[in-house]
Amino acid sequence: MDMILVMETFRQKERPVGIAGRLKMRMEALGMSQADLARKSGVMPSQLGRYLKDTKPAAPSAEVALKLAWGLDTSVEYLLGVTDNPEPFPNMDSVAWTLYRAWQDGDIDTIKAIVLPRLAQAFRDNPDLLSDSGSEETPPIKGK
Repeated sequence: MDMILVMETFRQKERPVGIAGRLKMRMEALGMSQADLARKSGVMPSQLGRYLKDTKPAAPSAEVALKLAWGLDTSVEYLLGVTDNPEPFPNMDSVAWTLYRAWQDGDIDTIKAIVLPRLAQAFRDNPDLLSDSGSEETPPIKGK
């Protein structure tokens, strides 16, 4: 029984506690500084500093937590300690993940290379998608 207690205590010490620990661990894993995270997430450096405090860190709003998660390529669930998996979308397939990363990096060429062939195939497989049948005319704008 004492061994279980010792192991649980050891395990708890190994895991980052709270959002400050999670932020720091993820920043370290990505080689990011506080300034890098502030720039990438759009969170003010002074505000970020409050979340990184070891003692009594501030709790971010949902909007700020989402910005921080995006900036750290992780999920809000990871930052809040709901999961230990830092991947932003652990169940996403490789094509979707590649699209997500390309979108985040602004890599339009990669997005086109993935999306356009799939769209072309969808139109070949379903020619009805190209027809205008069933679509309603756009109503005129009032006052014009």
